[in-house]
Amino acid sequence: MKIESFITGLMMAADFFTKICFLALFLPAFSFASLAESKLLYSYCSNATTLTGNGVYAANINHLFSYLSTNATEHDGFFNTTAGQEPNMVYGLFLCCGDVHPENCRDCINLAAAVAPQLCPNRTWAIIWYEECMLRYSNQSIFSSMAEKPRVDLWHDTNYAPEPERFNRLVGTVMKEIASRASYATLGAKKFATKEATFTVFQTLYSLAQCTPDISSEDCYRCLQDAVRDLLIHSNGNTSGFGLHPSCTVQYQTAPFYNLVFNKTKTAGPPVSPPEKSLLLPPPAPGQFNKILVNK
Repeated sequence: MKIESFITGLMMAADFFTKICFLALFLPAFSFASLAESKLLYSYCSNATTLTGNGVYAANINHLFSYLSTNATEHDGFFNTTAGQEPNMVYGLFLCCGDVHPENCRDCINLAAAVAPQLCPNRTWAIIWYEECMLRYSNQSIFSSMAEKPRVDLWHDTNYAPEPERFNRLVGTVMKEIASRASYATLGAKKFATKEATFTVFQTLYSLAQCTPDISSEDCYRCLQDAVRDLLIHSNGNTSGFGLHPSCTVQYQTAPFYNLVFNKTKTAGPPVSPPEKSLLLPPPAPGQFNKILVNK
């Protein structure tokens, strides 16, 4: 009986150990899967130059991702840094949406850094846009200057406003206000603003505007105005849209998508002259989710 009990105990211990090993293997994958719930909006990579044969630059990109991830819960949602030495130096930054919690910011940056090599393999520069964050790197300095390209407009084209012209006018009016608020944020504050406005008794417009805080107020305002103008020209009254630029983003929907209590006390800054109009593309073709590269 003692021998049988001993054998039974060994079998139970072995079974317990097997389960523990299985969980140890499963939990990391589960954690990564939970991060994958973050929605990838778009990725854009350089297409003229690759890193083939340049192991130093590729290694510096990996170091850069490590630096960005390490700082993803600090610096109030924005951080830029470099890795390596010239001529193989890599410049990189991240920007998290202004209402995103630091831990969620970190998760988004970690995810963007993890998928970047698959989305943009062996490329000298890339931009990865998620709903919660943006990650960008390049072989040239990208700090403290407003980048106008590439520009990407996105729409879910399953819903359209009953009065598209009036809806577009409302979006334009609201976006002009929050572009001013985001641009002229106080020194050290996020260049981020949101606003709600009533369209019909059944529909409320929710809008968001944000710039990287390292660019000037004037450049931020110009970037946001460009993004809104391009988005509205191609929207055809669509009730949701994303305008993605390297230095700023705008978004509107008729459903809440941000923290509704954030940024309520910000005041508008002084007006800025609107930018000159640029070349426009034809309206988008119908589809489940239109992606239009407005300017490369």
